[in-house]
Amino acid sequence: MTPWKAQFKPALAQVYSRACAQYVRLSVGSAEAERSFGRVAIVAALGRNNGIANGARLQHAMLRRMGVDAELIDAGAVLRNPLFRSRHTPASAYVVHCGGPQTAQLLTAMMPAAARAWRIGYWAWELPDPPRDWHGFDSLLHEVWTPSRFSQRSLRRLTDLPMEVVPHVVPVARRRTRDGACPFTVLCFGDSRSSFARKNPMGAIAAFRAAFGDSPGARLVVKLNGGAEDGCELARAAAGCANVTILRDFLDADALARLHASADVLLSLHRAEGFGLPMIEAMGHGVPVIATAWSGNLDFMDGTNAVLVPARLVPVVDDAGIYRDSVWAEPDLDVAAAALRGLAQDPERWSRLSVAAHAAASALARQVPTALLQPRRRRDEIRATVAARMAGPNQTAPTALRGAPPAWEPVQGEHG
Repeated sequence: MTPWKAQFKPALAQVYSRACAQYVRLSVGSAEAERSFGRVAIVAALGRNNGIANGARLQHAMLRRMGVDAELIDAGAVLRNPLFRSRHTPASAYVVHCGGPQTAQLLTAMMPAAARAWRIGYWAWELPDPPRDWHGFDSLLHEVWTPSRFSQRSLRRLTDLPMEVVPHVVPVARRRTRDGACPFTVLCFGDSRSSFARKNPMGAIAAFRAAFGDSPGARLVVKLNGGAEDGCELARAAAGCANVTILRDFLDADALARLHASADVLLSLHRAEGFGLPMIEAMGHGVPVIATAWSGNLDFMDGTNAVLVPARLVPVVDDAGIYRDSVWAEPDLDVAAAALRGLAQDPERWSRLSVAAHAAASALARQVPTALLQPRRRRDEIRATVAARMAGPNQTAPTALRGAPPAWEPVQGEHG
């Protein structure tokens, strides 16, 4: 991206989002809606094939399994074309999976049907301090869903709308068994679209190298997403390492499942996660996880079903400029390396952790989102707040957002 595009693109995107928000407000007017899930439209920019899109697909599949009449809609074209409108059967509820500013754009594509429906933003955030450029877009919604309690605590400082924790539900596969004749395989993920610094694949490479060096008895597979020009630093770090492989190819759901099933360990030395979808997907295959003991993954992960790596909180430094003005975790790479060696050398412990991880993923897969079970009287509790917010954009940030950030302490994990 040229320097001028890097400088002006975020500003232009914000202007576009604000214009779409005003259009949605005008389209909604004084229309009222019932909180009903008789028919649900799950809306996302599916063509991006990122974590947000995958979460939308998982939610659609979950609702269908529950017997809900649900439609999955790709409205990504509206991010480039403000005149795009999605042809679809009108729904009683629209769940929009996106970042805060994109809420306005995706709802624009759903008009006029969404004007008379219950509107839910499925938002996730990875830092304890919410993004200031999301402020005001909650006025287009009746409520917010988010995948973890960590994300909920952050976003509660951004909006006073009702907020439900609705985790990603991942189907569970047959539990993997370890083949001692094959190299001990470690898998990690990185995505430039959500910041390499946050996902921290460089930390995974460093921990793997500290644990195994050039040993042919172990291998690291780094799955990268993003543009072809991204990941140069990672490529340099892996250069000359015969037991490190970098995958850049797009993987569909079946290929991704095979990748998880081929791994002996999922290593996530993330600095922050809103939920941690790759981790629960790995656990659903019975793959043990070594992960940073902080943020959204702690909703489904503890010292009994994973190896948690202790971390200290540090100011955010993100060269991609996606995250700022907060803190995130710096995991202990020495502990991670020791945990890798420990699991490689102790097959019985690996098996116990595999069973526990698979059981935890299975328990999560059986959960029914409580947000869908709330009595309809709840709409009366919400109506006054929604009516006030829909009257016009609120230009003042919530008091909690203006005040000092809450205290966040790293969780001390199992040392492996």
